[in-house]
Parts: sequence; C-alpha cells; structure tokens
Amino acid sequence: MALRSDELHYNLQHLNGMLTTHEAAKHLDLSYWHFMHLVEKGLIPGVRVVDRWLFSPNDLNDYRRRKYGELEDMAKTALEHPAIEPSQSSSETSKPATAHTRKNPIPLRPPKK
Repeated sequence: MALRSDELHYNLQHLNGMLTTHEAAKHLDLSYWHFMHLVEKGLIPGVRVVDRWLFSPNDLNDYRRRKYGELEDMAKTALEHPAIEPSQSSSETSKPATAHTRKNPIPLRPPKK
C-alpha cells in the first residue's frame, strides 16, 4: 500500500529528532558494538525502521539515569555549581598520597666494592 505524501509526513513526524545507532552510542559514550549488545538484550529501547535502528534521546537519557542514577546527578550539580566547597572529610581524602612522608623501614646497605 502506497502512502500519500501528507500521510507519509504525518507517520514519520514522530521520528524527527531520533538518533542513529552510531549517534546513540556516541551519546552514551559507548562503542558501537557494546551499544548494540545492550539493544539486543532489550536494555535500551529503539525503533526498527526497515533495516535501521533509531533511538530517542529521552530513552537514552532514561537508560543513563537507570545505570548511573544519583552519581551522575551529583556530578552534574557539582559542575553547574562550582562555588560549593568540599566538606572537611572529602578534602582530606583527596590529598595525594605523596603528601605524607615516612621514613624508609628497610635500611640501605652500602654498595659493594
């Protein structure tokens, strides 16, 4: 059955803004193959059109939220509000290990002659 052009436009209108497989994988910062593995397992919803997959950015963001949850929200908040000072405990745990000096417990021997 052939569709008239106005029917085709109406039926394809909801596909506007959809991402291709490669674009969707890049959106989630995943390799193409890993992304397709998740799609085949049904973890990421998509629409199959002829021989192509299309993905909604909202569905991809929902997957990311399910996967990373509160951690991503906290990171986003930290980036959006850099004036928030770290707490005392977090500032101490972020000190490099080289800041603490200790004496070498193994005595060094003089070189052999």
